[in-house]
Parts: sequence; structure tokens; C-alpha cells
Amino acid sequence: MAKKQKVTASKAIVTKPDPDDFVPMRPALSAPVLGPEHAHDHKLRYGKPKGNTFHAVTVKSFPSMQAYDEHRKATGLTFENKGNKQQFLSRRGSVSEFKVNLDHTVDTVRVSSAPTSRALERASKTDALAAYDATAEKIELGVTNSKGKQTTTNVVQSESFTFKHQSGKGFQFAEPPQFAQGTSATGLPASVDQVKRRKLYRASIDTAKKHGLTPTPALNYHSEPMALSLMAPITRGSVVMTTSSPNDMCVNCGRTYADHLESGTTVSAMGGRSFGGQHAGFDDFSRHGDIPSSSTGAQIFRATPTEQLRKQAVNRQQVSALFESAPKRLKLTDK
Repeated sequence: MAKKQKVTASKAIVTKPDPDDFVPMRPALSAPVLGPEHAHDHKLRYGKPKGNTFHAVTVKSFPSMQAYDEHRKATGLTFENKGNKQQFLSRRGSVSEFKVNLDHTVDTVRVSSAPTSRALERASKTDALAAYDATAEKIELGVTNSKGKQTTTNVVQSESFTFKHQSGKGFQFAEPPQFAQGTSATGLPASVDQVKRRKLYRASIDTAKKHGLTPTPALNYHSEPMALSLMAPITRGSVVMTTSSPNDMCVNCGRTYADHLESGTTVSAMGGRSFGGQHAGFDDFSRHGDIPSSSTGAQIFRATPTEQLRKQAVNRQQVSALFESAPKRLKLTDK
């Protein structure tokens, strides 16, 4: 079993042995989406962050439910999660959870999309909007090789978060968030044999078979199921963020996450470009045959692709409103 090892450059701690015997990646085709300042070392591919997370996690309290409703609408949280009545999501893929206290004040925690997360790091609204656009564009353009040529490789950077709430203290991390980067099969070197490839994408293969489909590399060797395979078991009720570049999460990958994660878990899928005719909003997937028919797996939400969001004035207004609300960043050291 691999020993725990510290990786300074990525600010991550390896928490489990690599299930694929340290299968290498092709560096030019599996680079982090947004650069080393906001991503773990792509050779590590999994772990728990020690510093800021890839997707910004912020907390904020409101004097009443009405005040929270005004805030969430102004910042785009308009999708109610029917699987979790205390969650709202935005077209950008932000996930917000709220808790009403005995004194009727409202505590909230919010996990933002990758472009919004970069915007929240800036000092002025002008810089924030510029950072949002630049990040969204990087996600849309996808991975380029060492010669600057765009490739067909899809890369996903994913994090899972589990929160707890305590009256008077608000929301906190129930456990450290975990990170995994996945890449579609074209990001693997040719030396990786088929046995190891199938192991990396086993979750997607299992789901395809369950739904009567014949698994193929083109349909099932995608970046999202690799990230899911590399993560340690995800706690029920977690929020799982997936930032996919350049393409949106496909239908089989959505079913894969629904099949392999417990009910009460919310998966927010964000992509740069539309893929496979998918639409924004919640997918009505259920785990037929896996668990009782009265229960379902994870709730899968697809954000509007960034290529569409960047063209919408209302989206910029919502990002600005969130930036101006000055939410507090939830740190991993908070108790």
C-alpha cells in the first residue's frame, strides 16, 4: 500500500493508494484546466486540499428567509432541488444550502462554479468580471498540446464537499473536501493496457451495461467517471462539483454518477460547450434495480454551458451581485 506523501506544489495530501497502480498521464493532454495556481498536480489526480479549494466555498448569514430569498434570486439561485428542499442551484452550477435558526435568522453555505470562484478572488468588480470571462473561455477552449493545437481530450476537475451546521456557528466542513482530476482516454499514453483502462472507467462501463448498452471507449472512457473512480467513497448528502473542459457531461456519465452515489447527494456538472444534446437543469435518473424503487440515487444538475452564459447580460449582473455581497470564504481550518 502506498504511504501517505505530501505534495507541496499541489497543496494536496494523498489519502489512499492509487487504484490504477500509478497509471501515468500524457502531460500535454491532461494538463489542469486552469493552471497550477488553482489545480492539483495532474500526476497526483486525487487528494485533499490543504489551502483554498478549486471551487470557492463561501458562507453568509441573513436576518430572515425573505432576505435570503432576495439574495439568492439576485445572484441566480433559482433552481430548487426537489431532492433536498434546503438547496438552490444557479444556471452557472452554484449550489447553496440554507438552514433556518430558532431566531429565524438564516445561515447559508455556497459552492460556486469555477469561473465564479476565480471572480470572487479579485479585488474589484471590473477585475472580477474579467476573471470570470477569462476562466470561462479557458474551459470552453479545452486542452491544447505542446504545439498549441486543440485536442479531443476532455478533462474534468472535481471536488466533493460535506457540510454540517451548528446553531450560532453556521456551516462548517464536516470532513475535508476531496479532489480528483479525470481525463478521457486520449489523455492516457498508449502504454496503458486495456485492463487498466477498463479499471479507470469501470463506473461508466457498469452503468452502460445496466441500461442495456454496449460499452465502448468512445462512449464510456470519459473524464467524469475517471474522477469518480479515483475518489474515495463519497459521503451521502455531499455536494459534488465537476468542471468539465471543454464538453458538458454526457447522459451516460450523468447516469453513472446517479448510479454510484447515494440519494441526498447533489452533483453539479459544469461544462464549456454543449455536448450530446443535454439541457440545463436536473436529470430525472433513478437507480432501478440497485435500491428500492421508492428511492433514487444522486441528484444530477447540469449547468448552462459557459459559452452560452458569457453572452447573457443577466449572468454578468448575477456574478456582480454575488461579488458585491462580500461572502466569507469558508476555510478548511474553520471549526
